[in-house]
Amino acid sequence: MTDDLRQEILYWRFIDHWSGCFSWRNEKHLQITVASDASKFKWGALVDVKGQQIVCADYWRNEDDRPIHVKEAQALFNALCSVKDVVKNHRVDAYVDNLACVYGWESMSGKDPALNRIMKSLWNFSVDNNMDLHLLYVKSEDKPADCHSRRLSALDCMLTREKFETIEKRFGPHSVDLMSLDSNCMISQVNGKPLRHLTPYPTPLSAGVNVFSQDITLEKNPYVFPPFRLILPLIVYLKNQGVEACTMVIPKLLPIPVWWPLVSQYAMERFVLGKKGERGVLLFPSKSGFSEAKHGLLYDLIVVRLVLSK
Repeated sequence: MTDDLRQEILYWRFIDHWSGCFSWRNEKHLQITVASDASKFKWGALVDVKGQQIVCADYWRNEDDRPIHVKEAQALFNALCSVKDVVKNHRVDAYVDNLACVYGWESMSGKDPALNRIMKSLWNFSVDNNMDLHLLYVKSEDKPADCHSRRLSALDCMLTREKFETIEKRFGPHSVDLMSLDSNCMISQVNGKPLRHLTPYPTPLSAGVNVFSQDITLEKNPYVFPPFRLILPLIVYLKNQGVEACTMVIPKLLPIPVWWPLVSQYAMERFVLGKKGERGVLLFPSKSGFSEAKHGLLYDLIVVRLVLSK
C-alpha cells in the first residue's frame, strides 16, 4: 500500500465515527457565481451575488512552483475562503477553465495527490459552511477573472524583511498592518507570523476589508505603508478614529506634497529608511515573484512615528 493510498483511506475513516448532520438549506435558491483563475504568479476571482461583484486577488509565494491545474484549484479555494460569509448556506456555481479541476471535484479522485488534497479542502469547506458547490468548465477567453490573475501593480510593493526589522526594533512590536495583502503583509518579530492585516478586497487571511470602513479605535500600535495619494486622508482618518500613535512609511518628495505639514505636526520621531537610488529596500511584484527593482529607490523613503493624541 502506498503512502498516498494509506492517507486516503485514513482520511475517509472519519465516517466510521461521524455523528453529525447537514443543516437544511432554504429551498429558495440564491445564485452565487464564482469565476476564478490562476496564472503562474497570481490568482484572481470575481464573485457575483445578485449583480453585485466582489473582486478577490493576490500573488503566489515566490517559491510556489506548482503546476497550473493545481494553482487553478487553489485559486477557487482561496476565493471561496475569502467570501466565506457570502457563500455560507447557499448554492454556488463556480466557473473554472481547467477540466482537471472539474473532473477532480466530480469524481473526488485523480492521479495528482496535490490536486486531490485541494479537492478534499474544498469538500471540507463545503461541509463546514453548508454550501452546495457545482464546478462548471468555461473557456479561458470567456472568463472575467482572467484580468485579475494577470495584473501587476507597483502599488503592491513591500519592504524587505531586513528593513521592516529595523522599523520593529525602533517602534515595534506592531499589532496590525493597516494596508496590505496576504502576500506582502509584514512579519511579526514576536511570533514570526504575518501581522494581522487589513486588505483592499477580500482575501483568505484578511482581518477586514478597506481600512476606511473599519473601527480601528482600539488599535494600539498600527503600522502602514500606504499608497502615497492616500497619506492625507489616512492621517485624518486615524486622527478621527482616536488612534493614539502609528508608524508610517512615506516618501520624501519635491515639491512638498500637501500632506507634509500634517506629517510634520504629528511626527514625534523620524528616520531615513532608504536613500534615493538605494537597493534592498523594496520588493515589487513580478511574473517571477517579488523582487528588487533594477533602478533602486526613486526617492528617499522615511519612517515617521506619528503621535496623533497630542
